[in-house]
Amino acid sequence: TLAVETGLSKSSVQAALRQLRKRGFLNSKRAGPTAIPAHIVLAPWRR
Repeated sequence: TLAVETGLSKSSVQAALRQLRKRGFLNSKRAGPTAIPAHIVLAPWRR
C-alpha cells in the first residue's frame, strides 16, 4: 500500500489523497466497491 511504501500512517495518506482529489490533482477509480482504487495524477496546469 501507499502508506507502507512511504512509511506514513494510513490516515495521513487517506487525508492527503482526499485533499489532492478535492483540489483536482488526483482522480481515483475503482472497479467495484471492494476493489483497490487506481490513482491517476492529473496535471490541470498543462491545459
